[in-house]
Amino acid sequence: MQKILWKYDVISSDGNVIQAKHNDITCTIYKKAKSPSKNSAKSFNEDSAESFNADSINDISFSNKMQNIVSLSHSNIIPFHFDEDSNFFYFIVQDFTNIKSIESSFRYKDLNFQKLLECFLSILDCIRFIHNKGYFCGDISLENIYLDSNKQKFLLSFGKKYFLDSMQNASVNNDIKDFALSMLKLYCISLNLDFSNNIESMFETINNTYDLEYTENEFIVLIKRMLKDSKRRDFKPKDKVIIQYTENNITKDIKGDITHYDNKNKHLTIKIDSKATHIDYRKDIKYSISYDFQVEEILWNKKNGALESLKSGMVEIPNLLRKINDPTQLKENVLVNIESYFNNNLDSNQKEAVRKALSLILKARFY
Repeated sequence: MQKILWKYDVISSDGNVIQAKHNDITCTIYKKAKSPSKNSAKSFNEDSAESFNADSINDISFSNKMQNIVSLSHSNIIPFHFDEDSNFFYFIVQDFTNIKSIESSFRYKDLNFQKLLECFLSILDCIRFIHNKGYFCGDISLENIYLDSNKQKFLLSFGKKYFLDSMQNASVNNDIKDFALSMLKLYCISLNLDFSNNIESMFETINNTYDLEYTENEFIVLIKRMLKDSKRRDFKPKDKVIIQYTENNITKDIKGDITHYDNKNKHLTIKIDSKATHIDYRKDIKYSISYDFQVEEILWNKKNGALESLKSGMVEIPNLLRKINDPTQLKENVLVNIESYFNNNLDSNQKEAVRKALSLILKARFY
């Protein structure tokens, strides 16, 4: 029986896609040829030597990149392996019989909104992890999101597109757009609603047909924002952004805030995160700027957590009965500009004392 890497028994082969077995575990192996070796060249001159050296460097660079990618470890990434011999590179994915794509795992009656939120947060955390490591997903879809046999853990397929060199259009924005569309499709499955490529029409149908609860409405608003910001090319002040660039074959990212944007002249001013290391702008490096959706996720999680706590009775509202009997107790809490109480002659310690005193007074008034 033919073997690959001296341990995988070949079961069947279809071009560069191979089904194999190792220790009773089946796997799918994707094969990619290395550059021709020096010994296989019919004539080896200076030109071929230069070409050989360039190809060898490319092979080494590709191998290093795949080793870095395979080293990424996240509980929601389907495990994969990378190996090579003298002639080929191999991308190896174990065949899991106990997982199915999420699209085939759920019928609308089986998919409640809570399970959809679990999927959303799990895969979004996984995407953010991949982006923070300087890589892109490139192929986010319901076909590439999986669920284990217990329907408890959501998994994302990642890495194969890097191996196949099909990441030409990959970007943070495209990942976010694909992810948002996938979650919208999943939400349509939960509603037993046919998905349409006319996204605006989909949103109108959902809003006009279904009585959405608060968290569902927040979810739809967030999906809209993700789809809108993934294709927009302008920014506004206070937007949180991520600057990405590649240097020495390593992709890096830096977070910042938009402080000024001139739409007419396309002039953008960004305040770099104080935690970021110093960078010098270089004309030979291509920089990409995208919206930081992690901020939206954090805010959304806080809103959802607060709502769930309130629903479960875990939140205590002081003097609730008194406030119900006297609705004016629930009027809006107007913020007070404490610094307006400062005297010009106060030193820093005295100003701090005024802050604390007024804070106590305002807190007592609120309760």
